Amino acid sequence: MPTPKKNSTVGPRARTAATLLLAVGLGVGLALGVNALFGDPDPGPAADESGAASSIVALIAFMVVAGFLALAVHELGHAIGGRLRGMRLGMLIVGPVHIQREPDGRLGWRLNRKLLLAGGVVSSVPGSTRGLRRAMLSFIAGGPVTSIVAGLLVFVLYVRADLADTLAAQGPVQDALAAGVLFLGIVSVGIGFVTLLPINQGAFVNDGKRILKLLRPGAYADAYAAVMALGAYALAQVPPRDRDPDLVAQAASLADGSHEDLAGRLAAHSDALHRDDVEAAGEHIRYLLDHRDAAYPPYRPVIDLAAAYFEAAYAGDAESARSRLEGAGESALLAFDPTVRTRTEGAVLLAEGDTEGASAKFSEAYAALESEWNWGNEYTMAEIRRLCLERGLGDPGGGRSAANACWASSDGAEGSP
Repeated sequence: MPTPKKNSTVGPRARTAATLLLAVGLGVGLALGVNALFGDPDPGPAADESGAASSIVALIAFMVVAGFLALAVHELGHAIGGRLRGMRLGMLIVGPVHIQREPDGRLGWRLNRKLLLAGGVVSSVPGSTRGLRRAMLSFIAGGPVTSIVAGLLVFVLYVRADLADTLAAQGPVQDALAAGVLFLGIVSVGIGFVTLLPINQGAFVNDGKRILKLLRPGAYADAYAAVMALGAYALAQVPPRDRDPDLVAQAASLADGSHEDLAGRLAAHSDALHRDDVEAAGEHIRYLLDHRDAAYPPYRPVIDLAAAYFEAAYAGDAESARSRLEGAGESALLAFDPTVRTRTEGAVLLAEGDTEGASAKFSEAYAALESEWNWGNEYTMAEIRRLCLERGLGDPGGGRSAANACWASSDGAEGSP
């Protein structure tokens, strides 16, 4: 039997990595150029080899800090834009920093261990479904607008304070600091304008394209805003029972086969399972499968695994579920649900009658969810436990609840709503 050809996102991700490396290289070149043009042309005997080395190290360090600050400003801009429309910060990730709205409403922080998300991710939860489109528009536009404004302010500071000459006169490290400040302004403005371009790479949509979608007249923009809101609810760990059913229905109303439509259907499918509406969940899965081939490649493995799990756990179709599982490729989007493949393998083994293998897979997934925080862990763990207990496999958590997981008890939740 031939091995199914797997979808892959290696190409797009490799291009993204190459783009980032190019940007860093250009930044280093720019900073070095500024240092050469505006630094002290005659540093004297103190500028020995060790001094030059320390200057380069300082330059690179300031450049890294400047890049981090530029990303943080952009993501905070999104949060500020949402806050102006009554939205609450649900999640913010920049580099190693991860700030998260906990189930009890407090803001907690933890170390971000997902390199894929280090470039910046932010989510804000709408306070009401009224004026949702305007709220989402303010949230999306806040990022690039804040980046551009902040970058221009940095340029003004750089010029008015004459940092190039003032700091250069104090030594090579201060000279590197001046170059880092200039780099911060350039990167911040660059991020602002680049993210306003109406483009997307696979399933990752630029701010500019999101703005155009939200500005479209008619029901499309409202449905798109609903899809964004459901994504924000998921990232902020808003329980499915607390989500507006009308919002879920609106998110699944596009019916045009676009990736926004498919994202809405995936959210509606998950919501239906949480409400134990297996019939509605099945309808959403069938719709997703009908439009799978036209979907962006990063979405196809997500659809395949969702369908395989449903067919195995709820429809009892082991053969179809196994075929979909083996054909599901890799996708960067699976980072948002890192145990989905293991859980699906467990469901397929269970449908095939291999209770021992299924129990091992479910226990593996449950342990992984306990050991490392991820949005939706609590609900995913509850689903695994429910399925195992219903099928007589025993409790995969050994009687432990999601509240006892190490990420729920040791990471803490300091801060305020």
